[in-house]
Amino acid sequence: MVKLTERERIEILCMIGFGDRIHTQKEVVGLFNETHLDWHPISQSMVIIYSVDEYLFRKIDEHY
Repeated sequence: MVKLTERERIEILCMIGFGDRIHTQKEVVGLFNETHLDWHPISQSMVIIYSVDEYLFRKIDEHY
């Protein structure tokens, strides 16, 4: 699995979107890989990992 920097992980979260502007995992993979042509391509499983992180962050944020 490719190691992403904090900035790249945040970029994936931004590409996922929120509300009625959420992109599919496939769209996020395409956007990220088009943006970072000099990188090894990321996979949908990497986007799933960051989607779960984002979901958990939002749930925690709702309680505080």
